[in-house]
Amino acid sequence: MKPTTTHRSRSALAASGLLALVLGGCVVAPPPPPPPVHHRPPPPVVVEPAPPVVIERYAPPPGVVYVEPNYAMPAPGYAWRYHPRYGWGWYHPRYGWHRGWN
Repeated sequence: MKPTTTHRSRSALAASGLLALVLGGCVVAPPPPPPPVHHRPPPPVVVEPAPPVVIERYAPPPGVVYVEPNYAMPAPGYAWRYHPRYGWGWYHPRYGWHRGWN
């Protein structure tokens, strides 16, 4: 029996359909690229300059003998000064006397 053109076209159609069905699940497309992320620049930081350091000239009253400190400066900003009641001690212009003298 001689195949007809209709039979050939049907078998070709069936074969192409079967091929599409078998290979259809194998085709994988790459995922789309992620959307671009737009970062805002951070706001500018304003840094205020430090206040100037004022070094006061200090001289003890006349007749007072200078005595060297007998312990280290308690913190930055303290100066060795004469107290009229207690004698020599550390004084800070903002915090006052180191040992609470008034």
